[in-house]
Amino acid sequence: MSNNESLKTKAAWDMETTKQFIQACLDQVAKQQRNGTTLTKKGWKDALSQFNEKTGKQYDKIQLKNKWDNLKKE
Repeated sequence: MSNNESLKTKAAWDMETTKQFIQACLDQVAKQQRNGTTLTKKGWKDALSQFNEKTGKQYDKIQLKNKWDNLKKE
């Protein structure tokens, strides 16, 4: 396990955090930053920045992508 992995915060997805994530993704879709069934590289970067700014959390791209995949299953 690398040093970065041991310092990563486990994502906690309550209702408000999920709403902020969905809004960040919808904003990117509205800006046409979607490629097929996912966001573009720039879309993910911008969504991550917006999400972390609004929530005060420091999640990474992998955590957001995992949430995206899980929401698609629900």
